[in-house]
Amino acid sequence: MGYTSSIGLYVPDWTKLNWYSLIIGISLALFAFVTLFIDLAPYSKFGNRKFDTIPSKKAMICFYLPSVIACLFVQKPVFFYWHSHFDIVHLLNTLHFSKRVFEVCFVHIYKSNTNILTMLSVSSVYTTTTLLDLLVTRQMPDYAFSDKLFTCGLLFFFIGEAVNTYHHWVLRQMRMNNNSQEKYRLPRGGLFDYVVAPHYMGEQLSFIGFILTSQNVVALALKAFPLVYLSIRAKKTHAWYKAYLTDKHEKADIRKRKNLIPFVCPCERCKDLGKECVEALVKATMKAKGLSESAYNAHNLQDQVKQLEMEVQHIEAEMKRLSNRSNNKLVPMGQHSIYSNNPEENIYLGKDSNMLLSFHREDVNCQAPHFTARIATRSFERKKTSDPDETLLAKTLFIDPRSTVHELVDAFFKCDIVYNSLVHESSFRAKLSILQDPLLDLTTLSICCYVCTTPCNDVAHSWRRKRHLADFFYVKAKSVFLDQFDDYEKRLENMVSVCLLSRYIHMTLRFSDCCRLLEMAFQISLDLHKDYNAYFESETDKEVTGHVDEALFSRCYYLIVNMRRVMQFIANESMNEPEFRYPRWQYLVDESEETRRYVRLQNWILSIVDHPFMSAFKKQIHRVHIGKVCTLSFESIVKADQVIQEWASSAPDEFRLFDDYFAVEACKEIICKIQDPILLVNFCNLHVLQLNINSSMLQPIALNNESSQLAQCVLEHSLSRSLTGCRLLIYAIKQLFHACGCNTTCNYTVLAFDNLLYTFDMLMLLSLSPNQQVAAEAKSMMKICFEEIKNIRFMQGISIPKETSPMASIITEQFKDKKFDVDYYDKYPHPWFAMMFDAIHVITSCT
Repeated sequence: MGYTSSIGLYVPDWTKLNWYSLIIGISLALFAFVTLFIDLAPYSKFGNRKFDTIPSKKAMICFYLPSVIACLFVQKPVFFYWHSHFDIVHLLNTLHFSKRVFEVCFVHIYKSNTNILTMLSVSSVYTTTTLLDLLVTRQMPDYAFSDKLFTCGLLFFFIGEAVNTYHHWVLRQMRMNNNSQEKYRLPRGGLFDYVVAPHYMGEQLSFIGFILTSQNVVALALKAFPLVYLSIRAKKTHAWYKAYLTDKHEKADIRKRKNLIPFVCPCERCKDLGKECVEALVKATMKAKGLSESAYNAHNLQDQVKQLEMEVQHIEAEMKRLSNRSNNKLVPMGQHSIYSNNPEENIYLGKDSNMLLSFHREDVNCQAPHFTARIATRSFERKKTSDPDETLLAKTLFIDPRSTVHELVDAFFKCDIVYNSLVHESSFRAKLSILQDPLLDLTTLSICCYVCTTPCNDVAHSWRRKRHLADFFYVKAKSVFLDQFDDYEKRLENMVSVCLLSRYIHMTLRFSDCCRLLEMAFQISLDLHKDYNAYFESETDKEVTGHVDEALFSRCYYLIVNMRRVMQFIANESMNEPEFRYPRWQYLVDESEETRRYVRLQNWILSIVDHPFMSAFKKQIHRVHIGKVCTLSFESIVKADQVIQEWASSAPDEFRLFDDYFAVEACKEIICKIQDPILLVNFCNLHVLQLNINSSMLQPIALNNESSQLAQCVLEHSLSRSLTGCRLLIYAIKQLFHACGCNTTCNYTVLAFDNLLYTFDMLMLLSLSPNQQVAAEAKSMMKICFEEIKNIRFMQGISIPKETSPMASIITEQFKDKKFDVDYYDKYPHPWFAMMFDAIHVITSCT
């Protein structure tokens, strides 16, 4: 004898039919949860695979028509004068599935295919659950039905059918042209403005209505499957839209939509940012004011423009104040040294000098100067790169990504020295330990992306595997960054993430993306500088600090500004930035000794980078690098040389190696004994600085008769310094590679490779010299560089046949007009390394 449970649902006698029905219902519900981790049934937008050959319209008819037949098999539908509650339950089921068949035939527009296995499995599930539900419910005595629950069930059913039918009609209107080949667009109208699948929500309401009208535990089990399955399908539909939509406005809009239920849970963006979702409030405000969406947006835009104008005025005033700020605290020299002279001395254009020289640079050979920059410039021509498919890349991670994340984080803090100084280890690890999902944290994603991009020995994955992981982490990080880039409280985190992601963007040749992200980070840094300015003006004399954010900001600020300058150089743009002074770096109390040494080294470098005279001088010679002409007085050239020598001689004791950094034999003797990578990096930095200046003065033009002899002297001096610098750089880089083999910090290997590329760049320039002896020695050293590059561990797997190389044609065509297939290198795990290897191989084979 059955009975009514405490929740109002009838528990029937446990006959075989009832037992089998309950087991089938529970099994199907559990299987529905499994679809969270496997592919959904491939129909509708999830179909269209190569072996999906059955048109979706035919398959959908087969989904629902057997259920209609099952209803008719149980009994003939009773439309009026019902004798029992079951007659109404039976009629509701018949109407529901008949409506679905009608919509398939006359409302829906399908463009995809499915397969016979999917068609039969879905059809059998719907038919079986419907038939068993009706057979079990028919056994219930009529007195067991609650009229209140039954009335609620009817309301749920009719509301659900109305919601479902209306939104199916909205979808039809969107896809009226069945032959249209346009890309899939985000549906709009009705509840589509708030959720991704309101038609699923309507169908779920109908199934809740079935449960409340059937009023037995077996019906609850049987109808649980569509409730769970449609919820999961809505979630994956949301992910599908995120992966396949191409319009940037639609990609932003999809993150504001819920999966099924509007106005209850915060949208994805607000949830990620921990903010209150105001989308519903905005809609209510528009309705109360009687404004259309366009009118409301226009009114809102006017207010934002006014705020922006006020902010611009504030920034202009701040930049003016910064440009007048004294730099005395950043200069560790005596007041009377050449190094500390008044920066306002007017000697750059030589208005009071008769000894004027102009400098330029001409492409006189197929081997163009600054070939790395020229090749990178050609990379801007590549078609817009699309982000990897996040839904596919997610499969490359384990079900629990924490082990992978922790492995990458450990490698980051162990093997890096430059970029791990941007993240405070103890603070970050404390935050990581309490994160529910590390794949939603921007800093974590950026660190993982950075480590997978670098050739680190401590990550136990193949190069290809690491590339897949890097792609995945970049997609996730970029999505989070674009969500929170305007969040006031996350400005520093955004700056750190751009610094870390820039390595991936550079390595994958996405220079256009790099420019955009760096520009955003630069604007954020200018805004954030206002908050820290008082601290920097009062605390710059201290070497150690407990202010974590201020210390990290000064490091990020320096890297962002310099990376932005590199991108401007690659894009052949003039330096476009306000006058400013870099904040002095400080180390934190709990940072390692290696990080402290690196911070002290950077402060010494900052003293020359931030020197007023050298800043103005480098802006002048930057014109030469981008193909323009600069004019300097002879006095300014002499002073620049003296400033560099005085700066080198003033190096702190822990970093000083030589009295004369150009004494080749003495330098070689000491360098071969050095195993400390920081000392070798410091030596390389000094010669890169002097090479950057001297290489700009290899083609002087005398502006009058008096300066013609000076032009020859400047040329000979620049040639001598450049050639000597290249010799010593090659020797120091070889020793740095050797030291890296004895050192666990993998980042020094990448620094050595970067310096080797720069050296090769300078040697190409020297190989164009009319001085045959200089040109011959430069070509000989170019081949030495290539042999050294071939021996680098992460370059040994690269092999590019000259016959298929895209580089061969553009180099022999002098970098002119010839289309450059940059995408060719994307098949390698490190496209930048592959492209540079190819270029150097082609160039050395031509010399």
